[in-house]
Amino acid sequence: MTQIDTHGMDNGNSGFTIWPATAPAGLNSGANNGTEYFLSSNAADEAHGNGVAVGPRRSNQLLVWSLTNTGSLGTTNPSISLRHSVLTVGDYVVPARSEQKIGSTPLSDCLNKKSCATNFLLGGPDPFAPEHEYALDSNDTRMQQVVVANGRLCGALDTAVNSYANTRAGIEWFVVNPTASGGARLVNQGYLAAKQNNVTYPAIAVRPDGKGVMAFTLVGRDFYPSAAFASINESGVGPIQVAAGGLGPADGFTGTAVYNAPNPPRPRWGDYGAAVVDGSNIWIASEYIAQTCDLDTYIATGASCGGTRTALGNWATRITEVNPGD
Repeated sequence: MTQIDTHGMDNGNSGFTIWPATAPAGLNSGANNGTEYFLSSNAADEAHGNGVAVGPRRSNQLLVWSLTNTGSLGTTNPSISLRHSVLTVGDYVVPARSEQKIGSTPLSDCLNKKSCATNFLLGGPDPFAPEHEYALDSNDTRMQQVVVANGRLCGALDTAVNSYANTRAGIEWFVVNPTASGGARLVNQGYLAAKQNNVTYPAIAVRPDGKGVMAFTLVGRDFYPSAAFASINESGVGPIQVAAGGLGPADGFTGTAVYNAPNPPRPRWGDYGAAVVDGSNIWIASEYIAQTCDLDTYIATGASCGGTRTALGNWATRITEVNPGD
């Protein structure tokens, strides 16, 4: 095992979520006896000081890293070198939680009904009732999936965006031309946002010809949590397309008070999507809600809504094949 300490490398701070770039099969960089590229950001709390204090939660810096001589890792005397450069990009800001379209929440409804909470879930009433529909975690600004293809590094992260005088969760994306010596040039960047809605947890895959797809979750005033995507290349990002529309709101234990006490509710949302190249096509995976039912059906079917959910959660993962040339 070879360990690299990034302590102090980011202007006195340690590197934070330095995300390695994947490449289409057989297209890893052979420069400098093997080069692995990475991207990272530095707005989140954990990227500053000891990682436990509240940080600035805003930045305009993108860190581009190169690890060279990776071919030596298979020898008895590995000798690798990690360098990085800092690019100035558009501001990114830790986003607030993402509201959901109002819908049926049988878990919360059951917890709010003394007989249901007692018989199905807790063995007694919920001392924290009333529970309610909640907003989803929108991640912070750490780098998400990174890919290198056609001589370009592509990455994306979550950020707050202004959407028609309201702040929502959006995505900032980057296309970078890296060098094995640690230098880099920003080729393109931009933001993806949905009017009065949120897009979160981006994941990118790019074919060898530079055409790619960015997957994410779409959720907000007009959408239950849905699996969505947009095309991406060095020229920019295409319009939002929905791979599978959500059928109801997220309704799980992480968003309830009783199942998280004494801590506050922490409505996690997956944490990650995924995207991968398969020949000329790209497979993407995003979290979404594939079912809905009311409290009566929840109770009548043993807290499973007819086998479409578990008692304490109802999220699903949508896997979709996309041809970015379409």
